Amino acid sequence: MIRLLFWAALAWLLVMGVRRLAGGDRSAGQGPRAPAAEDMVRCVACQVNLPKSEALAVPGGWACCAEHAGGPAQRP
Repeated sequence: MIRLLFWAALAWLLVMGVRRLAGGDRSAGQGPRAPAAEDMVRCVACQVNLPKSEALAVPGGWACCAEHAGGPAQRP
């Protein structure tokens, strides 16, 4: 009986190792996925890179804040 349990455990470990090496089912046992990457833009005034969703649209590019936008700017 012990031999049977030993071989069953060894087979299970082998299958799990092959799954891990082959990429297997990655959705099982993992937490939530990271958000998708976001486009980055450069401020025309200070050259700081920031996410496009946080940037202000200005003529000729993007600004990181209203001060660098030179007045009221619109978010895209």
